[in-house]
Amino acid sequence: MSYIVSCSTKVRVWGTLTYIDPSEIENIAKQFFQQNYSSFNIVSTTLKKNIWSVKGFVTQFGQQLSRIITIDSETGKIIDIE
Repeated sequence: MSYIVSCSTKVRVWGTLTYIDPSEIENIAKQFFQQNYSSFNIVSTTLKKNIWSVKGFVTQFGQQLSRIITIDSETGKIIDIE
């Protein structure tokens, strides 16, 4: 399954590693949520082991559900959606 999102070159350097800025990661998640759900709210963005996790609540068929999008911290590609 592929997901259509875009990522600018906005990066932040922590130590010797380079990561995409958290605000850009939230923009990637926002684009995904907008393409797939009528209503959404991003509640947290965390970085762990070079992977960003963005948790959000979405509305699908009148129900509020939790979704977690995992995004590669270097490329900005969506890895998984739970």
